[in-house]
Amino acid sequence: MRIFLIYPGHTISTIDVAIGYERALRELGHEVLAYNYHDSLAFYGEALEYWKQKNPRFDPSQAEWLRISSEMAVVEAVRFVPQVVIIVCGFALHRSAFDLLGRNLCLPLVLILTESPYVDPDQRQIVEKGHIRLAFTNERRSVEYLAANEAGAPVVYLPHSYDPARHFPQAVGQEYRSDVFFCGTMYEERRQLLEGVDWTGIDVRIVGPELGDGEVQGGLANEELARFYCGTKLALNMHRTSCGVFDERLRHIEDGAAWSLGPRAYEIAACGAFQVCDDSRGELRIVFGDAVPTYRTAEDLEWLIRMYLADEVARVELARRQRERVQPCTFRARAEAILLPMIEEVLYDVTSICQR
Repeated sequence: MRIFLIYPGHTISTIDVAIGYERALRELGHEVLAYNYHDSLAFYGEALEYWKQKNPRFDPSQAEWLRISSEMAVVEAVRFVPQVVIIVCGFALHRSAFDLLGRNLCLPLVLILTESPYVDPDQRQIVEKGHIRLAFTNERRSVEYLAANEAGAPVVYLPHSYDPARHFPQAVGQEYRSDVFFCGTMYEERRQLLEGVDWTGIDVRIVGPELGDGEVQGGLANEELARFYCGTKLALNMHRTSCGVFDERLRHIEDGAAWSLGPRAYEIAACGAFQVCDDSRGELRIVFGDAVPTYRTAEDLEWLIRMYLADEVARVELARRQRERVQPCTFRARAEAILLPMIEEVLYDVTSICQR
């Protein structure tokens, strides 16, 4: 199959989904052309800024910047002539690219949504207005809501995954070592939890993006993150409830809106690290059984941390069990079992429609 894969435009987090599926699809024998949208955004951002300095009357908007960067994907698609277009995330891609690819070129557009359940109304808008023929979501409980889209596009649950080429046990230097490690955006609920723990005598390292000016800033590349997982005694997993920053206020998902695991759970386990996780996601037991200790409060968390830091034998055994349970959860396995079968079904239907 000739697959045109459009990257999300971000250089952390969602880009890992695109990288994982690009590698998996190639391994499975498909011809894949990846459009590195983040490079296009960077290039045209610099070019437009340079031209603005040379021509003070030229003042392009952010929408114009996104449109120019996005439409170059259309040019690449015309050259490549794909059988299907896979778009990861889709938030940064300008509406004109969706129109040109899906309506004008009549290419079947497949959307991999990465932000459920936090911004499902916005994601459903993309499905409804973006000529999407098939969508996948990372949250099982979001399927029903997203599938009620006006375009009638089917929506399928596609669990998060890990990439064996980047997430595996490895020896690391002292600079990656710690007692406890966490990487993630410091939303208020996470900050409060961590501030409730007495860290006396514990070498804790907390890194990751920070909230600033209403946006998430900074980040850590996945390859580097894997080294920190391999170097810590206890990798902390905290699923967020915050939807993000809206009108300078944090909004939270409703209780029970999230059931599925985030990518951190799979990546920690695949690296062979010992993971402790919050108990908010029902999928945790489905994937890991009782191999992952869970907490609800800061007191629970501190008790688990001190107990397992003092018991290396238990840590090693549970880390082994966690890695064993996560083995089937690769991008390649998801592509073979879920992504490709659904794409092939929809591709056949859409091709027939276009030919008529």
